[in-house]
Amino acid sequence: AHPPQPVYMSDSTTIYLLRHGDRFDYSIGKDAWVARCRTSASLAPSDPPLSAGGHAQAREVAAHLASVGRIDMIIVSPYLRTLQTAQPLAHATGLPLCVDFAVAESHQRPAALPPLDTRLPYFPEIDTSY
Repeated sequence: AHPPQPVYMSDSTTIYLLRHGDRFDYSIGKDAWVARCRTSASLAPSDPPLSAGGHAQAREVAAHLASVGRIDMIIVSPYLRTLQTAQPLAHATGLPLCVDFAVAESHQRPAALPPLDTRLPYFPEIDTSY
């Protein structure tokens, strides 16, 4: 995967829109992922984590973006895979993760996800005041 390139606008605002890294359910297969979810109280078929490759992609894009210029804010959807993708960028920049349900996929149901406060032990970078 190639790192995203900045899109420069006439004013000095640059917005980077990133898709999450490679999903674990895609790497093991959807049926295997659903079967694994059936045997776990903490896994949801609609909220898979990143694969090992997805974590590597997240680290790579974070390093790239941290080197290209100033980043003022990280807005992320509430899904585990997006939080995992954004976390290395939060580490590289020192910025919090601003979780916004409005940027979630339109066909998904954020209400079916674990409450945001249950993500905090794993993602202390979440800005709970956003």
